[in-house]
Amino acid sequence: MNIQDEIKELFLIDTISFSERIFTCEILFEALVQNLPDYITLCKFIDNISFGNDVKVSFVDLDDNIFSISFKNKSSQEEYKNYISNLCNDDSLEMKIEIKKNIIKNHFTIYNYSQFTEDLLNNSLFEIMQIFSKILNGLEYIIFNVLDENVNWNTKTMIFSHDLNSCFSPSIKRVERIELCKITSYFQSGMELSILPDDFDIKVNTQGNPYVKIFKRINTTLSISYISSISSIDSECLKCTINGQRNVSFKYDIDDIENNGVLYNIYDWIYTDGNPVDKSIIARNIISLHCKYSSLLDVDPRTLISITSNYEIYLKENVSKYLEAKTKVSEFISDIGAKLGDNALELFNRFKNNVLAIFSFLLTVVLVNIVSQNPLDNIFTKDITALVELILLGSAIYFLACLLETIYKYEKTNNAYNLLRRNYEDIFSEEELNEIFNNDEVFKKCKKIVIRNIVIFSALWILFFVVAVIVIENISTNPFVSKFIRYIAGLFD
Repeated sequence: MNIQDEIKELFLIDTISFSERIFTCEILFEALVQNLPDYITLCKFIDNISFGNDVKVSFVDLDDNIFSISFKNKSSQEEYKNYISNLCNDDSLEMKIEIKKNIIKNHFTIYNYSQFTEDLLNNSLFEIMQIFSKILNGLEYIIFNVLDENVNWNTKTMIFSHDLNSCFSPSIKRVERIELCKITSYFQSGMELSILPDDFDIKVNTQGNPYVKIFKRINTTLSISYISSISSIDSECLKCTINGQRNVSFKYDIDDIENNGVLYNIYDWIYTDGNPVDKSIIARNIISLHCKYSSLLDVDPRTLISITSNYEIYLKENVSKYLEAKTKVSEFISDIGAKLGDNALELFNRFKNNVLAIFSFLLTVVLVNIVSQNPLDNIFTKDITALVELILLGSAIYFLACLLETIYKYEKTNNAYNLLRRNYEDIFSEEELNEIFNNDEVFKKCKKIVIRNIVIFSALWILFFVVAVIVIENISTNPFVSKFIRYIAGLFD
């Protein structure tokens, strides 16, 4: 679609002045009143060329009176008719069509590709980056619909296409990668320049593409920024610091930065797959050594090979540590499970031994009474009752001591497990730790079993104590506890 041809055909004119800038488009021409279309036809024409952009049409008559239509006002039709009716058919009008461009569903319209390109590339490198940052802000991709030329080329996140129905799938998750870059590198100009090297990495090109050189320079500039530990870009220079085996700083005049594809390859390697923080640390270590006596812009393919080789070594060491940790954790959890189980069973064994000891004592008292010369009808005299109940009180105190010891051992084991997990936090990520420790499922299961057993055995011990006291009180000739309870109750009457 050629908007200039459309205008010439509609208004029956031969000459037209067309000016397109990045975000605006202005068309000037003269037309006779008799050749002006009716309002409905004019509206259809404007709708056909707007593509969602804001369009304003202005008329200037011979007396320099200005009449404008924005096509958003319901009264515009009547105003247009009244304006035309007050003019002579032979009158000539100066007309101006102003288009303010908008981004509509990731689409941006270019009416005149050569003028748009000229206006864009006449800016400085820093200004061009600002322009694309404004266009791409918050978007995963952008489609530039070129109306007047058969253009078709694209980067990882942008496409320039003559096909108005073209679809585009970006090669990266742009917004997600920007967040990764913020975590990995401190780019001080990130608020002003929310763009990535990938935005300027041309994947499908066309012959004579005027954007190639400037895109490569921007690609290199941004790659340096996101490889570096700290960086900033302004209209004059790029400053960056790489904290590695050595701390090295560089400052470049932004207009002197030329393309270096290796720097982009390093950036792309850091932020594609794996942990970008770990990879950036290794890359900065190697770069800081390689750039000891040379410029960062002189980084060559051997640097990237050295970086990837060191990362492979790092991964092997990490795998070794991972397997070692997995083995240690498995052994530790198995040992903990056994200890926790033994602690709970120990409480039960002590309860069992305590019960046997009490019954042995009672059996001894009964046998002594039987074999005595003057056996008693009721052996639970005042003294025997007091003695048995003292033994039961001792049993209760013994139970509390055993319970506290079991709880102490349980807490000690729990703390040992948590300490083991914390010891590996500097080596592995949270996800890796969860995998090694199986999301603590085994340990949680062990703790649940131990707590359940402690509750059951404690309940048995308490039940035995209560039942034993009640039985002794009921068969005793001189019950002590019931008298004591009645005495205490009497104090409150």
